[in-house]
Amino acid sequence: MQKFIPLHNHLPGIPSATEMQKEGSLNIGDMQLKLLEKVEVLTSYVLELKQQNEELKSRLCNLEKK
Repeated sequence: MQKFIPLHNHLPGIPSATEMQKEGSLNIGDMQLKLLEKVEVLTSYVLELKQQNEELKSRLCNLEKK
């Protein structure tokens, strides 16, 4: 995903604003499902980063005590 977004200027699986303007119609149900999937992926990523951050804080605290 890190390479996809800068290359295509939108999230994978989500149409770009230009595509949506060209097509003119949008199935709201399909778009909500796609956006919910992206929210779930991003939430999982944030939780992973939080865990890594806590581990690094703990390691730093242990090093500072030495």
